[in-house]
Amino acid sequence: MKKKVIHIADNLEIKFEPIIKITTGNIYGVDIKLSGFEKLGFDSKFHCFNELKNEGLLSSFLLLLWDNIFKKYNQIKIDNLYLFYKFDTCYIPNYQSYFKKFVKYLDQYSIKNDLIYIYFGNDHSNFYYEDSLVKATKFFKELGFNVRIDGFGNGFSTMKLLYNIDVSCILLDSFYINNLSKTSKKRFFSTYLTRISHQLGIKVIAKSIKNKSEFLTCKDIGIDYVKGIFIQKAQENPNKIKDCYTHIKKICNTDKRIHEENKIKDKYIETIKPMNHNTKFHKVFEYFKNNANITIIPIVDEKDQLVGVIYEEDIKELSYSKYGSELAKNSSMSGKLMKFVKTAISIDKDWGVDKMLDLYSSLADDSTKGIFVTYEDRYFGYISLNNLLVLSHERNIEIAKNQNPLTKLPGNNIIQKYLKYAFNELDHNIYHIVYFDFNDFKPFNDIYGFRLGDRAILLFSELLRKYLTNDEFIAHVGGDDFFVGFKNIKYEDVYKKIDNIQKIFKNEVSSLYNIDDINRGFIVAKDRFGIQREFALLSVAAAIIELTKINLKYNNIENKFDTILGTIKKISKSIDTPIGVSIVYKN
Repeated sequence: MKKKVIHIADNLEIKFEPIIKITTGNIYGVDIKLSGFEKLGFDSKFHCFNELKNEGLLSSFLLLLWDNIFKKYNQIKIDNLYLFYKFDTCYIPNYQSYFKKFVKYLDQYSIKNDLIYIYFGNDHSNFYYEDSLVKATKFFKELGFNVRIDGFGNGFSTMKLLYNIDVSCILLDSFYINNLSKTSKKRFFSTYLTRISHQLGIKVIAKSIKNKSEFLTCKDIGIDYVKGIFIQKAQENPNKIKDCYTHIKKICNTDKRIHEENKIKDKYIETIKPMNHNTKFHKVFEYFKNNANITIIPIVDEKDQLVGVIYEEDIKELSYSKYGSELAKNSSMSGKLMKFVKTAISIDKDWGVDKMLDLYSSLADDSTKGIFVTYEDRYFGYISLNNLLVLSHERNIEIAKNQNPLTKLPGNNIIQKYLKYAFNELDHNIYHIVYFDFNDFKPFNDIYGFRLGDRAILLFSELLRKYLTNDEFIAHVGGDDFFVGFKNIKYEDVYKKIDNIQKIFKNEVSSLYNIDDINRGFIVAKDRFGIQREFALLSVAAAIIELTKINLKYNNIENKFDTILGTIKKISKSIDTPIGVSIVYKN
């Protein structure tokens, strides 16, 4: 082996960037980062690889490099830690032979194949033509590796890949993560990509997390794993990689934004003993024979992660045959268990009831009998179809209890919880709270009756739903009072939205009046003192309160908030446009 290869491999900086579970702060795996190419006289990694390739030295260099990587990886004293490796497809056309040698290196260092994630970048378009990627993915999966799509949502990492190839997870492109908490369109796309990935049984990793607000937004969206400088920058010293990142764990423990009523209660989760995917096939027969009331077997790997499910009905023909049991013990059936394993619909226990029911309704068909539950990446249990129906019924009752019966919008209990969470998040977020109140609603009710009064309220609730997005929290305080919460949106944008809704409502609600009142521009009714006078046609007042915080310590937030709210609501009744105030809490 040439000295040049040894010199480069031994002098490159090998760093590990931690990837953590977003709901716990526990480490999941490490991404390999190489640096130091410039010090060795190369413009970049690609310059180095191209030069070695042209000299016929690349394959030997990469294997030597991996020797160094594995030595450092084994210094990280964390069991079952995933190692993510980027496969530069343009450099190794005969990758099958290369990876057979690669596997021998894994054996030499006692590293299991299923702890390796092979991922493809989106910078080599030639590899995505025809079925090259499909064949490569199948090859890696057969070797026991996991596969990840990198930079998903950008370049050649398109939705078509999710359809064509079998991957374990995707890495969202950093474009979607940068300023994620402040950009509603990015949140929409990230939520969509995460949701469709979960529906396909694919985990989602977010990269380049720089601060707490981005972390919490990713957590809200339902992203599974994160990495970035907010967690820990890439480390050259393997001993600095931690099994749990306490600052993240603390955030997770104090982040109580999932309502208690939306949590999946353990009493609905059945404990069905799983079977390891390397179990001999005849053990499946014994399992069903010894558990007559069970018709499914969850299949897990060495890390207790859910691989799939075996249905009793799928092996009935073999099990009921005259020699079925003996045939299953035959050496020719050894290792055939995975042939009968089917994809299982699964959710993380932390997702909550709403997301679980949404996922089930999207994926379930007539053959689906329930949904599997994982917790901290391990198989946890199973929710039967009957329990799903019970959970759905209970959730509907809970929602009905906490929503306005007329508009079906969240009511006061949910509003108070929303405000509580908003106050607890002001260290990295800005909230805008908007209170709407109809002007001269009582005289309208007195003249036109409660039926048309309800129509006016419904009209306004429909306008809120139409002109605001799913990112905004819309609620009905009661009567003619409404509430909207905006998170991390500029005041100017909030103002424009609210002003637009006020104008549209004033125009559209006029259709509820008779022609004479419309022409006059007012109605005549008694005021609260019983005196007959003129009242303007219906409109809505809007008071905007901006909540932010410069310092971490603050006192009596709720009391200050209520006092200012009362004042600004009173002022808003006298003008036709929104009125806003900013509350900044200082030491």
